[in-house]
Amino acid sequence: MARPMPIELRERIVKARQEGEELENLAERFLVSYSSVRRFLARAARGILAPSPRGGGMPRRVDAAGEAVLRDLVRANPDFTETEFSSAFTQKTGRTVSRSSIGRALARLGITRKKSHSKPQRRPQSGSRTGRGSSSSS
Repeated sequence: MARPMPIELRERIVKARQEGEELENLAERFLVSYSSVRRFLARAARGILAPSPRGGGMPRRVDAAGEAVLRDLVRANPDFTETEFSSAFTQKTGRTVSRSSIGRALARLGITRKKSHSKPQRRPQSGSRTGRGSSSSS
């Protein structure tokens, strides 16, 4: 969503209209849409020139208290996946939270998810060629 137009611009548009300038000219002159000019003028007629407040969206599923619970879960179980954290969070708080909500909460808390390696890394043996790039001569 775009940012609201500055109040100064809105005031200049209203002033120019009061001085008799046509709506189409106002839109061209101030580089805004015709609809915006009409909306600004209608709001000014009601005595309100400031932009309407933006919507708040959905509240967070993991609030401040939930973040404290999540921190404790991470300390106790550092190798859990987000899905496992989601299940543990539900058991601890009684609130069902999705894996993605847990991921967003972890990101907000600055907690990165790097699991420790339980198995040694498997590396290809040097000198062996498998798959792409190998050719057989016939």
